[in-house]
Amino acid sequence: MLIPWLDLAALPELLFFVLISVAAELFLAIRLSQQRALSLTATFTFAVFLLFGAAAATLVQLCSWILSQLSQIFYPRMQTPSRIFIIFNAGQLSLCSLCGGLAVWLLFGVPLYQAPTEFVATLLVYALVYLVVNILLTSIAIWLRFSWTEVRQQLWPNVSLWTLMSFVICIPLALVVASFRNAIGFVLDITLMFAVLAVLSYIVRITLRLQLANRELKVLNEIGHNLAGSLALEDLFPSIYRSVQQLMPVDVFLVGLVDERHIEVELPFLVESDELLAPRTFALEGTLTDRVLRAGEPVFVGNLEFNASQMRFGRQDKHAAAVMFVPLSIGDRVIGVISAQSYATNVYTPHQLELLTSIGRIAAVAINNARLFAREKEVLRGREEFVSLVAHELKNPLAALLGHSQLLERRVRLADDKLRRPVGVIIEQGDRMNRLLEDLLDLSRADTGRLSLHIQRIDLGSLVKHVVDQQRALTSRHQLIVQSEAELPLINGDALRLTQVMQNLLTNAIKYSPNGGAITTTLSLHQPGDALWPRRLRKHVDTASRWIVVSIKDEGIGIPPDQLDHIFNRFYRARNTAQTNLGGTGLGLSVCEGLVKAHDGVIWAESEWEGGSTFSFALPVVPH
Repeated sequence: MLIPWLDLAALPELLFFVLISVAAELFLAIRLSQQRALSLTATFTFAVFLLFGAAAATLVQLCSWILSQLSQIFYPRMQTPSRIFIIFNAGQLSLCSLCGGLAVWLLFGVPLYQAPTEFVATLLVYALVYLVVNILLTSIAIWLRFSWTEVRQQLWPNVSLWTLMSFVICIPLALVVASFRNAIGFVLDITLMFAVLAVLSYIVRITLRLQLANRELKVLNEIGHNLAGSLALEDLFPSIYRSVQQLMPVDVFLVGLVDERHIEVELPFLVESDELLAPRTFALEGTLTDRVLRAGEPVFVGNLEFNASQMRFGRQDKHAAAVMFVPLSIGDRVIGVISAQSYATNVYTPHQLELLTSIGRIAAVAINNARLFAREKEVLRGREEFVSLVAHELKNPLAALLGHSQLLERRVRLADDKLRRPVGVIIEQGDRMNRLLEDLLDLSRADTGRLSLHIQRIDLGSLVKHVVDQQRALTSRHQLIVQSEAELPLINGDALRLTQVMQNLLTNAIKYSPNGGAITTTLSLHQPGDALWPRRLRKHVDTASRWIVVSIKDEGIGIPPDQLDHIFNRFYRARNTAQTNLGGTGLGLSVCEGLVKAHDGVIWAESEWEGGSTFSFALPVVPH
């Protein structure tokens, strides 16, 4: 705002209020008095009072703004106005009120029907009421400190609205009642003015409290929303700090996390004078943090006079004089503390301690979740590295074993069955172990982002038919059927990886289908606007583009409905009581899901108990 000491946004409402008040005062004055001259004089006097009242309010705000600038120069760290500023503001108000009354008297002179002393006395009464109302409202505005952001930037809250409201409300009542011009009227005058003053003060106080409560609820709601959406500690800490800043003055803010042995406290986030300091660790024993952790209760010190060296962090010339420590508790377990501190004494209130405690409860859950998430990621990373290492180490001896087994098979090919069959079992189980290791390595590469694809333009229809022909040569117990549209467009993909997907899905279908059962592979192209889009596909892809869907349907026992959502999980095998003798590791479908997603595709399964299963995957058709 160009003029921060004048509330220009309230001018339209104030002007309307003034016009209504003038009209009401004129109407009442005419009704109460037969002398039109008196009525017009009173109305005109009231209008001039409004003019000088507005000038006085503006002057007060200007002086307050100048005073705030001077105070920020000489006392840059002062957070709240001291008594000297309150007294000085009262003096400004008194001067403005008396000048306004004197100016009215000088402009109008002495009316013919009233002695000069009586007129001056009336003006002084009005000036006194104006003074009391302004002092009260200004004090309420300052001491309630309803907007800490405004207080930090500007020493005085903007009270010009309340200044004009007090003048507009009190003066008309005083003028109307004073028109009786008798002792009873004078007593009634004073009584009404102070009644209005009390009501106005109560309304202002309640309004400010409601504004404060709404603002606090809004901030707490934002804290919960922001912290719930983040699982990274480096994002959580600044968000907590910004939220605390909105509710209270903070010169130093820290987050302390205690180690499992409760010997040391780590400060991963420490801010002093809006400057982020380096993380540090210090001994726990004998500190305020230790006291909070042992008791599990907040600590509130308004005037810190002991062991001030503990409260020095980045600036050695200053230390915190008022501190609040709040535990970060998860149930009965305390994982750390958060602390808001100020260089000034007696800055914080019990209500602000309650607010910080509420923030601490929300922050504790978010910090604990973030730490658990980071720990889980570390465990998963370690597991994947271990699996990758073991798989690589096993592949070398397995390759040698398979190589010698194949050499042995060629040498005993003409020998009797008793020698050929054990060698065949060795090769078969070696191939099975090799596929298992390849699956583990693929999963590890996908998790670590090291899964590489050799993308090229491929004919998916030809690839599927080729894989089906290979499987048909390996089994004579099942009918393998391929159904495809006449022409399918080319897609971008890795032929080797898509072959791996088809082999896994067909192998599963053959494994779980009865002898003589049919396994049908269907390829279909779905165009934009096609009414026959699969329901699962419509939920996950953009139907404005073209997609090729490959479906493999078997005639097996099916998958129980309660297990259908878990079959793509690693190491998960459907608990099918009718086929408990079938082996498997539960990795094949998980590998298929990872490879299809790497092609920006979608994979899903549909099944009816005792009605067979259908596994489908869809790949986008990308223009060349």
